[in-house]
Amino acid sequence: MSLMDRSAYDFIFITQTRWDDVSSTSYALAQEFAKNSRVFLIDRPFTWKDVLTKRGKNMRYRLRSYLFGKDRFRKLPGLPDNFTLVIPPPDLPINWLPRGKTYNALRRFNQTNLERTLRAAARKFSIKNYILFTSFNTNYTLNFPPDIKAAFKIYQSVDNMAHARYLSKHGVYREIEVAQEADLLLATSKEIYNYFRKQGFDIHYVPNAAR
Repeated sequence: MSLMDRSAYDFIFITQTRWDDVSSTSYALAQEFAKNSRVFLIDRPFTWKDVLTKRGKNMRYRLRSYLFGKDRFRKLPGLPDNFTLVIPPPDLPINWLPRGKTYNALRRFNQTNLERTLRAAARKFSIKNYILFTSFNTNYTLNFPPDIKAAFKIYQSVDNMAHARYLSKHGVYREIEVAQEADLLLATSKEIYNYFRKQGFDIHYVPNAAR
């Protein structure tokens, strides 16, 4: 497929950071693409444990969507009208579980929640052809069911997963699985680039500073 005419496609972004948490390259890219294309940023969900235990403005912002399914699609001040924030339901907290059947079953449950959210967005906004851009988030597979399948799948690795204490438990092997599903693989550092090359992947080095 040709990606020269980006305006022919919508973009769906799934990232490891939340839009109101810390700045990220993927968030900056999403804003840039929204100048010419429709962009749907899937907010990284809190877990149900977080909903019960966390307080603060970040949680309050999402609570109406989490508890009542309201205002799941939002426009953000100062961003193009093409940019839509999508708030999915909370995830089940599963990172503490060991690798195995229970973990896989609950991860599929979280995956199903994401897919339902994507279907709702597709119906509301008539999303037909879209490019999936996933940045350092290995919680979900890139291979969605046929009715919401991406036309093209990009995975961006932004750090050494083995060095991320919380993510490394499942992230190291899950990142390999996700990379195998991607049509295009990007690395933001030479370390990551060399790591994936040694694993036999065709990967492209695009540093964070690139605009």
